[in-house]
Amino acid sequence: MFVDICIPKNNEIEFIDIAKKLNTKKLCFIDSKNKEISFPHYLGSFKKGKLLFLPISKEINKKNCVYFYTPNKAKRFHFPSTITQVTIKKIKELKSIFLIPFSKVNEENIEEIKFLVKLCKKYSVSYFISSFASTPYELKSKESLSSIALNLGFDFSKKSDSFLVFNKFCSAIFL
Repeated sequence: MFVDICIPKNNEIEFIDIAKKLNTKKLCFIDSKNKEISFPHYLGSFKKGKLLFLPISKEINKKNCVYFYTPNKAKRFHFPSTITQVTIKKIKELKSIFLIPFSKVNEENIEEIKFLVKLCKKYSVSYFISSFASTPYELKSKESLSSIALNLGFDFSKKSDSFLVFNKFCSAIFL
């Protein structure tokens, strides 16, 4: 089942309304303070703790968390940025997963993201794509995300379906 990740600002109900229109069955709210949400979502149903979402930085030392890509703001003439094969290997060692936020994908960094997807495949690191929306209208349907994911080089074989990666990861850690 497809789970989309979003960052609400006390507007969870708006996210839920848009998610229903997009036929998204589950949302994962990051930093949601609202305890009265009736839509099935992950952060409210974890049994052992909260899931950490961390941007990739020089220090990667937390186990069982989701590291997400953030583009390097500095002008660069080549890629990759600070993310190298050492970084990707470290994510695997820590039994974490790699998230590519759709909201960060643009024509300036698309080649870099393709390169990172290849690194994840090479070193068998679990990776997935999500809307990572900060407003309800930034949410994307599963079909939209599938389309961009295929262009980025994602693998949708039954064994490594990108949309199931997050579900399996959360189930193994929290449920």
